[in-house]
Amino acid sequence: MVHRVGRTILQAGLALTGAGMVAMVVVLHHAGAGVESLDLIAPLLVAGIGMGMVWVPLLDVVIADVGDHEVGSASGVLQAVQQLGMSLGIAAIGTMFFGMVGGGAGRIGDFVDAAQTTTLVTVGLIAAAFAIAFLLPRRARTRHAPACGAWSADAEAALA
Repeated sequence: MVHRVGRTILQAGLALTGAGMVAMVVVLHHAGAGVESLDLIAPLLVAGIGMGMVWVPLLDVVIADVGDHEVGSASGVLQAVQQLGMSLGIAAIGTMFFGMVGGGAGRIGDFVDAAQTTTLVTVGLIAAAFAIAFLLPRRARTRHAPACGAWSADAEAALA
């Protein structure tokens, strides 16, 4: 499907992820300190489906305009940047969360309040990613057949 709709699938996934996170804030606000695991299933399911719509096709969309001879390097750089971004994001949001909770294991309400705030920050970051997605190529990279026109047993064994 990514080859038909291109970056639109990423934007739809980001919108779905954002909707799931907004639903999470609403659940946390209404449930308060009485929040239970079951309360979080639906918002996390929606957000997870959205993330699946982003992460799976992301590589094909991001490297769509990269030349064939540079695809390996580009995918390596993309993976490194993704890992760095995730690490820094987790560190920043985690620091914010635990800074809001405080040094002691306070009331459950403190944790819920911190979770609401950090989830709203996450929604803002998802909105920024949605806007940035407009800068990506419209279509995903197409798969190229080998130069000889058919897979050989040696080529298939080399990929295994």
